[in-house]
Amino acid sequence: MSLEELERELRAQLGPPVTVSSPREVGAVWRLNGFEVAVCRDPVPARSRRRLWKEREGGRGLPLLLVIPDPMDTLRLAVVGPRESAAEPRSLRGVDLELLKLADPGDEPREELPESVDLDALWQIAVEDICAEHNAALDPAARERRLPASQRWALDLLRDPSLPDRPEFSEADGALLVPRDAAVLRSLADIRRRLQGEELTPLQAAEGIATVVQEFGLRPAKVAEAVGRPLTPGDIGVVVYQVVLGEK
Repeated sequence: MSLEELERELRAQLGPPVTVSSPREVGAVWRLNGFEVAVCRDPVPARSRRRLWKEREGGRGLPLLLVIPDPMDTLRLAVVGPRESAAEPRSLRGVDLELLKLADPGDEPREELPESVDLDALWQIAVEDICAEHNAALDPAARERRLPASQRWALDLLRDPSLPDRPEFSEADGALLVPRDAAVLRSLADIRRRLQGEELTPLQAAEGIATVVQEFGLRPAKVAEAVGRPLTPGDIGVVVYQVVLGEK
C-alpha cells in the first residue's frame, strides 16, 4: 500500500484530516475517539523517527501511530508506535486498517462522546490498572497480597510449620491461590471466627479449610505466570473504551 492509498483509505473511513503545524514533518492527522494517526508525506531518517514520534505525542499519553514513507520503495511505510524502539519499513495492506473500520460505524447511527467523559482521565486510570495487574503477576507474593483477606488468612494457616504435612492441606493451598466467590469467603471467615473464639484448634481450622475446598469442588488453580519485564504507562499503545449511554 502506498502513502496515497493509505490516505485515501483514512479519508474514506475517518473523513478529512486535521491540519497540524507541529512537528513540521507531519502533514496530516486523523483522530478517532482519542486515537491518532499522523502521516508524514516525506521520508524521515530512521534515526529521527523515534524523536519525531515523541515530539508529536508531546507527553499526552495519547495512542499514536506515526506513518512515514520509505524513500526506497513507495509501497512500503514505516509505522512508529509507542512500544517500538525503532521502525522498519514494511508493507501495509487494507486489512491493516480493519481496526479503524470496526471502530467507525460508517453509515450506521452513531453517538457523539458526551462532554462529561474525560478521555485523558480514563486513559490514566486504564493504563495504571493494566500496569499494576501485569506487574503484580510478575511477583507471586504481590499476587497473593491482592487476594481477599479470608483467603490470605487461610493460606497463612495452611502454611503454618507446626501443622502436619497432609496432601489435603497442599491441595487446599493450591486451590486458594486465585480469588474465590462470596460463598467460599463466608465459609472461610466463619472458620477464622471460630478459631479466634477458641472453638477450634489451628489443626481443626486447617481441616475445616480443606473441607471447604472439597465441598465447593475447588481444584488447584493454574496461575498464569506473566512473562517479560514490568510495564510502564509509556508501554501501553491502545486502550479500547465502551461508553454506555442511557435512553434519550
